[in-house]
Amino acid sequence: MCHVAHNVSIGKNTELTAGTIIGGSTTIGNNCWLGLNSTIKNKLKIGNKVIVGSGSSVIHDVDDEDIVAGVPAKSIKRKITANKEKLFLMAGQERNEKT
Repeated sequence: MCHVAHNVSIGKNTELTAGTIIGGSTTIGNNCWLGLNSTIKNKLKIGNKVIVGSGSSVIHDVDDEDIVAGVPAKSIKRKITANKEKLFLMAGQERNEKT
């Protein structure tokens, strides 16, 4: 079960996994993946093609194509040594380089 508050906009092909909580007046872009039991604070903007790690608490806006994790969530994109293409495919997203 997920909890989505009032006035939330969720983009195309975005996946919310079990236990996701999204605060009110939040905008989530296209092709995002929100991990198990993740929490998004109200009035935030989450960009396109974002991965939010399981159990993370997002309290700041997240830029496009970022990977965030932790409490509070911070960018870990630079720490990931795997190919970014593989990460997005693992999250069930098709990459479209034309966007």
